[in-house]
Amino acid sequence: MLICPKCGTELNDGVVYCSKCGTNVTHQSQPNGAAQNNTAQQNPFQNSAQQNYNGTTSDKFKAGVNSAVNKTKTFFFNTADETSMQDVSDVQENKILALVSYLGYFFFIPMIVKPYSRYLRFHGNQGLTLCLYLVAVSILNTVLTSIIGIAGYSGIGALIAVTIINSIISIILYGSFVLLAAIGIYNAVKGFARELPVIGKIRILREY
Repeated sequence: MLICPKCGTELNDGVVYCSKCGTNVTHQSQPNGAAQNNTAQQNPFQNSAQQNYNGTTSDKFKAGVNSAVNKTKTFFFNTADETSMQDVSDVQENKILALVSYLGYFFFIPMIVKPYSRYLRFHGNQGLTLCLYLVAVSILNTVLTSIIGIAGYSGIGALIAVTIINSIISIILYGSFVLLAAIGIYNAVKGFARELPVIGKIRILREY
């Protein structure tokens, strides 16, 4: 069905001139909706291929994100677990006190309060290792701060660059300490005897 662009009269397909006003309608374009439908009908394989490509790309991206998340969870939470080796009553009685083991230099307090608790001994070992990690971080930060002071004599550009690098490293190191402490506190309060990531395998104190 054609429509005269001048008077709006509806005309049959194949008509050359409008029967009402005589306008030539042979070059009249089809309505937008019809043109779009024809385009879709003319390229069914192209549209299908585009949809498949978009779907495949999206699926790969989601799979990659899920894989990264699962690996991160495995690294931080699927460490060696000795919960089954602990006495249930010991865990229930001391799991709140055990969180003190991860408060930096206070790691030894729970073991002094209850020296024969195997659960507190386990977390005391983890807390001691974490405390030594904090000491190492502090020493490293002091060294980097000294380097900044020396770099100041090399010019303002070197001073700014070293300061930025030191800040980034400090955030990473102290941030990792806070993260490890948070994991340790979570395990202690939940009644888990799980090793901390990376440093948890280091055992300095004798366990019962």
